[in-house]
Amino acid sequence: MTIAAPTIPDELFAKMRARFGDQQVAAMVMLAAYGNFQDRLILGLNLPLETDGPLPPIDVCFEESAFQMAPYVPTDEKFPFSGQAGTGSVVSADPDWGAISYDELQSRLEQQRSRSPRLPIPTWDEVKTRIPPAMAARPTRIVWNLVSAGYCPGLAVPGITSTRTLWAETKPDRIFEESLFWIQTRSVECNYCMGHCEMLMEVAGLDQQGVADRTRRLAAADWSSFPPAEQRAYAYARKLSKTPWELTAADYRLLEADLGRDKAMATFWWLCRGLYMTRISDGFQLPLERENVFQSVPNTTSASGEKKSP
Repeated sequence: MTIAAPTIPDELFAKMRARFGDQQVAAMVMLAAYGNFQDRLILGLNLPLETDGPLPPIDVCFEESAFQMAPYVPTDEKFPFSGQAGTGSVVSADPDWGAISYDELQSRLEQQRSRSPRLPIPTWDEVKTRIPPAMAARPTRIVWNLVSAGYCPGLAVPGITSTRTLWAETKPDRIFEESLFWIQTRSVECNYCMGHCEMLMEVAGLDQQGVADRTRRLAAADWSSFPPAEQRAYAYARKLSKTPWELTAADYRLLEADLGRDKAMATFWWLCRGLYMTRISDGFQLPLERENVFQSVPNTTSASGEKKSP
């Protein structure tokens, strides 16, 4: 799950499922995914062990208003590097990055659309009774949500809440955010989440040709067409995803210099969260939806724009 999640054989998952049951094996996937989120936080910030050893959790109670529980659509903030042109490559090349062509990546997305899930996908009617009422206010067609909240709501709900709270507090640019996540999906070869990145870029305002142009350039070994600060952010996302133990304080300080203190921390948290999302997608081998499940659907309040939360 941590080193090569897409390579887990279906047969191994089936054996785990037969031995432990659906709910327990789903919990294993969710907990392993959370481990990937947590170790990125620790490695990315180079956090030292406390002097007297690990400390117990802080005994605190949060006010209900501190969290964004209800469905939240991120606002359309201005792209941080809009209007800037690429001025040549400013990041070190990754010799393996261009080994998988854009066309091959698109072929993998199509294969993921035909994928059989490793667990039955719960219906929305089943899921909505297992999550807080505020979260159930809007139905979802997103397979990631239905499986994670359907089998392990106690593990899924905190992740959904924290993501919504991040959006509400920081109001990130959605195209930049999804471009960063796309880099991660390419780094760990998560086809399901890559497909969602493309859907959400479209929701954020790019037409299909614009999505194809941006992701084709991201898939290339040369990122010189992007502004320098954008290139550096993508390089940081790739390093955090592939070799987080190689991150240095200078790497983070560069991200902070380009984005500012608050946006850098929000971006860093978003990227750590991305490794949680991809491990769940690949652990369950979720089939990629054929329609854009983030777009509005008839007879409901707008269901577009929300990243993998019901």
